[in-house]
Amino acid sequence: MNLTKQPGTWEKMTYVATRWKPFLSTVKRLAIFLLLCVPHTGGTLPSFRIAVAHKQVGDPQLLLQLLNQYRRSCGRSALQRSASADRAARLQAAYNLGHRTHGHFNPKYPRPSDRLAGVGHKYAETEELLRYTRENCIRMRGLTTQELASLEICVLNAYKGSPSHNAALLDKYPTKVGIASVYDGWEMQNTLVFCI
Repeated sequence: MNLTKQPGTWEKMTYVATRWKPFLSTVKRLAIFLLLCVPHTGGTLPSFRIAVAHKQVGDPQLLLQLLNQYRRSCGRSALQRSASADRAARLQAAYNLGHRTHGHFNPKYPRPSDRLAGVGHKYAETEELLRYTRENCIRMRGLTTQELASLEICVLNAYKGSPSHNAALLDKYPTKVGIASVYDGWEMQNTLVFCI
């Protein structure tokens, strides 16, 4: 920008910077407070939980029916719901929503199998496997009322659109699934836990 050809530009920039100075000072103070006063959990960055009121949404039974229809159409066997896998799925969905994150990480239960163990899941032995766990997680934001009404279809279509998530939907090993969808009025987190 050539300031000499535009008289008054420098003054305008100074005015804008001065006008935002109190706000930036507040932001700096807040950042310093968070860095110094929020307890650490062993990492280099502060870790704090955002209190988020959420509720269970959707119809897990309908999602199971849609999932099983899809699996049967691809030559796979139907899955059964598992109460313990539901609890493990709810743990991850609530963690993701409460921490405004997305994925499979949870410091208390680092792996999906740890979450299943934490809720007391007992694996059924099969001829091929002693234990098996796989997990799908998805986050959707700003859902409309109509999208919430057809949440199960939205969730299943989103998983089908991702090659790795679709592979989990159609995996031949699981016999059980846990389903959880939690919503806070703006963001929805869904987790599926596949196991035996």
